[in-house]
Amino acid sequence: MNEITHTVPRKPSRASLKSQTRSALIKASIELFTELGYANTTLEAVAERANLHVQTLYRHFPSKELLAVAPERDNLEKFKSDIRLRDPEQPFTSFWREWVARSAEKSQTRNRELLLRRIRGYIIPTVTGQGHEIMNEFLDLLENSLADEFHLDPRTSRYPRLFAAMLWEGNRYASRRWASNHGKSDLVQEVTEVIDDVCRLMQLWNSANTTLAVGNKESDPR
Repeated sequence: MNEITHTVPRKPSRASLKSQTRSALIKASIELFTELGYANTTLEAVAERANLHVQTLYRHFPSKELLAVAPERDNLEKFKSDIRLRDPEQPFTSFWREWVARSAEKSQTRNRELLLRRIRGYIIPTVTGQGHEIMNEFLDLLENSLADEFHLDPRTSRYPRLFAAMLWEGNRYASRRWASNHGKSDLVQEVTEVIDDVCRLMQLWNSANTTLAVGNKESDPR
C-alpha cells in the first residue's frame, strides 16, 4: 500500500513579507507620483493603491520624502553590502562596471516600466536633502575606492572625487538617454559604454601622471 504524504505549504518568512510590503509601497508610490505629481500624492493614497493600511506604510516610511527616495536608498544599501564582499584583488573600476551592468540588466528586465516612469515622470524632491545625502554617500564610496586603486590620498588629491563624479553622472546620463528612447535601446550597453569612456580617461590620466613622476625623478639632481 502506497503511503500518501501531504506537503504543507510553507508560510512566507517575516522578512519576506516585509520585503514584499515594502516593494508594493514603492511600486504604488512611483505610479502615483507619475500620475498625480509628488505634491498631489498623499501617503493615504499610496497605501490604498498598494492595498495596505496607511499605518503599515508609516511603519516602513515615516515620511513621503523617505518613500520618494526609497529606491535610491535600497540601491545604496545593496552597493554597500556588495562592496564589502568584493574580491580585494579585483580593481574597483572592474567591480563597478560589473555591478552597474547587473543592476541595469535587472532594471530593464524586471522593473522596466517602473524605471521608465521614474526617470521620465517625476523629479525626486530634495527639500529635505535626502536625495543629496544618498548621492554623497555613493560618491564617498566611489571616491575612497578609486583612491585605493590609483594609490592616491583623497585628503590631498582632488582626482578621486572628480573621477567618482564622472562615473556617477555618467550612469545617470546613460539612464536618462535610455529612458528618452523609451527603453528601446539596451540599458546595459548604455551604462557600460559610459563607464568604459570614463575608465579610458582615468587610464590616460594615470599614464600621464606616471610619466610625469618618472620624468621629475630623473631630472632631480640629487
